[in-house]
Amino acid sequence: MTNPLAELSPAERKALRQADLPGNPKPMLAVLVAEPFSDPDWIFERKLDGERVLAVVGEGEVRLFARNGMDVSGSYPEVVEALSGGGEKAPMAVLDGEMVASLDSGTPFVQLQERIRIDDPEEARRSPVAVRYYLFDVLHLGGFDLKGLPLRTRKGLLRKAVSFHGPLRFLEHRTGEGEALFREARREGWEGGVAKKADSPYQVGRSRAWLKLKCAQRQDLVLCGFTEPDGRRKEFGALLVGYWEKAQEKEKQGGGAAAGAQGGGERGTEGSRGGQASGSGEGGRSGRAGRRVLRYAGKVGSGFNEDTLRRLGRLLKARRRKTPPFSRKDAGDLPKTGVHWVTPSLVGRFGFSEWTATGKLRHPRFLGLRRDKDPEEVVKEEPVAGGPWTLVKDGGEPTAPGRAGGKEDAGGEPTGSGNGGSEEDGGEGDAPPAREGSHA
Repeated sequence: MTNPLAELSPAERKALRQADLPGNPKPMLAVLVAEPFSDPDWIFERKLDGERVLAVVGEGEVRLFARNGMDVSGSYPEVVEALSGGGEKAPMAVLDGEMVASLDSGTPFVQLQERIRIDDPEEARRSPVAVRYYLFDVLHLGGFDLKGLPLRTRKGLLRKAVSFHGPLRFLEHRTGEGEALFREARREGWEGGVAKKADSPYQVGRSRAWLKLKCAQRQDLVLCGFTEPDGRRKEFGALLVGYWEKAQEKEKQGGGAAAGAQGGGERGTEGSRGGQASGSGEGGRSGRAGRRVLRYAGKVGSGFNEDTLRRLGRLLKARRRKTPPFSRKDAGDLPKTGVHWVTPSLVGRFGFSEWTATGKLRHPRFLGLRRDKDPEEVVKEEPVAGGPWTLVKDGGEPTAPGRAGGKEDAGGEPTGSGNGGSEEDGGEGDAPPAREGSHA
């Protein structure tokens, strides 16, 4: 790495703020929109579907963090080595990017699971799954906080500061041509595209300067139970899944203990963050946004191979509880026999065809666990019909139209195959893996 800050204009240098290297940086997140658009004031990138990773390059040490703060350095030792400078003293920096299975061969994202479950560097080096770290932003460089600089300037600094070699890649972008990029995304089978306001600062958390548009339906959901297996399948038949939603007045007045979702975490397919929960019938939670409840999104019986069934079955059985964590409003939709309930502390990513009229997933398939997302973050994402600037509902509350954005890391850990199975029957079939693109 070299330090290119001396090349900044006087106006840009005024936006710099001298600061210590942050120990555990937090990312900027994106907002889902319904339609593609083109605008010369925005830049557009491929939406990658890997694991969002922020790299902290310090004096003699490189550490990699997932979006929820988990240290994932052990999963990607070749990236740590590439960022260390190869013997040259690298300037202190904080970099933002996406870790994906090699895009050169069109490898499905499901293969990244092999690396995500590993936290031992030596074991990771022996893995047959190659990874690439696609960098798209720089937050800190050479003792200065860069978040106040325009995005276009930060990208220029990123190009000059990093020696792109080995697994390190610069994520290319185009200016103004969002509709063309989205057509290419559909043609090439990418997950989607990301639009970013070219003059925007880096705003930690969800911002209205980054937007995402998906080619395929994807939804993160909380794992809340499982059914008994049928036939030759072992461990479980289908997952019972849900999402957090703002409680209605009657639900606020209802009983039931909170079904919390926080606690200590496990690695890789062994989890997002674990936790304990207790309570009688209704799952509920109070927080800054008011009381929330878990809503039932249906059964998922597809997308599992034998290894996934074994690993996930072990995790689910360790989290058993006696009562369903869902809102009482969903009681009539829940299976009555052959079902086991679990503490809602694991987050999965699912592909599906559409939402049904009753709010369930149609033809869902399991893509994998997410270690980088906390269960309480999981809300239903649904684009609002309208113009290209219309934003999604966030946990049931529609946001106002306008040029807006925030980037939601797609870090996930898919496992198994990408097959279809309807919500109505929770089918237990297997099918070829779905092709994934990636960008967090």
